[in-house]
Amino acid sequence: MKRHRLLLTGLAGILLITWGLFYPTLSSGSGLPLFTPSAWLYLPFIANNAAPVTPGPTLTRTATSSPTATATSTASATLTATISATPSATTSATTTGTGTPTPIIPSRTPTATRTATLTRTPTPTHTSTATPTPTMTQTSTGTPTGTPTPTNTPTCPNPNLPVHPDLSAFTVMSSSVDADGVETTDFIVTVSNVCGLMASQPVTITSSRVSGIDVISPTTGITDGGGQFFSTVRSSLSSPVDDTVGFYTPSVFTAQAGLPAVTLADQPTVQFRCANGISAGFGTSNDIQYFFVNDTAEVRSLNRVTLSPWPAGSGREMNSIVVYSPTFTAWTGALTSSPAIVNSGWLGTPTDRSISASGSSLFLQILFNIDLTTIPGSPDNPYVIQTEWKDEATGRVCISDSILILR
Repeated sequence: MKRHRLLLTGLAGILLITWGLFYPTLSSGSGLPLFTPSAWLYLPFIANNAAPVTPGPTLTRTATSSPTATATSTASATLTATISATPSATTSATTTGTGTPTPIIPSRTPTATRTATLTRTPTPTHTSTATPTPTMTQTSTGTPTGTPTPTNTPTCPNPNLPVHPDLSAFTVMSSSVDADGVETTDFIVTVSNVCGLMASQPVTITSSRVSGIDVISPTTGITDGGGQFFSTVRSSLSSPVDDTVGFYTPSVFTAQAGLPAVTLADQPTVQFRCANGISAGFGTSNDIQYFFVNDTAEVRSLNRVTLSPWPAGSGREMNSIVVYSPTFTAWTGALTSSPAIVNSGWLGTPTDRSISASGSSLFLQILFNIDLTTIPGSPDNPYVIQTEWKDEATGRVCISDSILILR
């Protein structure tokens, strides 16, 4: 602003001087200048002693230029200047020119244009260094006002209620064992009523087979504090084999518990395995044939054959036992009585009459000295065979189920 005022002051001075030198006098037609050169000497005196005057003229400059002009083209420009002063006087001057405009390079130092640069200031992450104050949790020790949800606990009006057959349990650990009189399986009897397990209750276990065939040990007893009774079972006699399908008929076991005795709903079964056979028909008129399969995990050899009953009579003899696979005559003799038992006098070694383990088979033939077709077949004249098979490694013997043939 200070520079602008100095510039305006200088311009006003130049105009005043010009006006004093050249402006014609106000008298009519004298043509003399208003001030002579000597008059300039009085200017200081006038300036200091003159009465106050109206401020000097105001200079207004208006410049018009062609908006389409460029630095390299020919263009016209018009400059109009108007000078106003008091007393009223107006001077106007208009200058028009044509030519190549010369660009005017301003001497002023251009004002720098500041371009704002956006600097992102990251949001500070406040890391608390204060030691956290633990929040105290108050635990109520007052009497709860809520009503607890009842559980579905069976009502037990009387702990001496009788044994419940369905809530009690009777289980067996293994449902198949060798019929060698040594291998056992375990029974567990759990006695309960609607109130829970029942201790000190009497228990009795029985088998579906004739007493003594399946050896239960112990047969009877008392439940312990957990309401349980433990027992085992073993047998030396194979379970019966259904000749039509070749499957075992297992022993069925029953448990009774409590006073009065209640038969439990569970009835586990056990198969006692051996090398069991079925009838294989007839090869000749004087033989009977059997087919055996070893259902145990041990190699077993034929140890005993019992034919009882059979239609023994005067002059009728059982003469030999032959095994096939390969063919080997394992025994010869002349047995005339019933039952006919062969448990000694075997020919060869046990291997010659053995049967391999786990499903292997052996064909067995018994020969007589008579034509069996002449003896009428009837329930009174059956051929019932029972065999024993020995595990030579352990000495354990299993007894096969009886096989009945009518010829």
